[in-house]
Amino acid sequence: GRVVAPPVEQAGLELKTADREGGEAGRAGDPAQARGVGTPQQPVDPEGQHRHHWQGGRVQSEIVEYLAARGVPVCAHLGLQPQLIHKMGAFRVQGRDQAVAEEMVRDARILEQAGADVLLLECVPSELARRITEQAHVPVIGIGAGPEVDGQILVLHDILGISPSVTIGHTPRFVKNYMDGADTIEGAVAAYVRAVKDRSYPAPEHCFG
Repeated sequence: GRVVAPPVEQAGLELKTADREGGEAGRAGDPAQARGVGTPQQPVDPEGQHRHHWQGGRVQSEIVEYLAARGVPVCAHLGLQPQLIHKMGAFRVQGRDQAVAEEMVRDARILEQAGADVLLLECVPSELARRITEQAHVPVIGIGAGPEVDGQILVLHDILGISPSVTIGHTPRFVKNYMDGADTIEGAVAAYVRAVKDRSYPAPEHCFG
């Protein structure tokens, strides 16, 4: 369900989020890698969403600080970083090693201090996500990061069961196909939002230890 370089016109519609505390669902954009990681890109969103999304740890803190000082909202992405997968080597859970986990906790603190408005954790153990969420003073959103975060996010194609990895039988652990039992796309998305709000998703089978 991971997309390395989606067309930029899809970026603003790619993700669907839901607040576990019962707030409104929303969209989050992801700038395409093909247009350059490390250079501010503006995802296209017909509803006017302009949050910049940066994958990487403390190495990105100067960029985050630069953007925040100029009033640009920033989402800092830790854990699995699909746009950097060619350097990371494979899609795998991040932070199981204690040293790596401690580094991620430090990176989250540094990025928040640099001005990140939101932290996004992808494919990390639930306990590590809980630690980062407890220390953070900004919202923490998870994708494959367990239930103890402030909100959840899934790629729309994963919600609908049509992403390439799902269709060839390699479904990521945290993915649930909400088209099962749904009559429409809208119904599937609504079912996902309800599941996040009532805390039935993510269930233990969707989490990493």
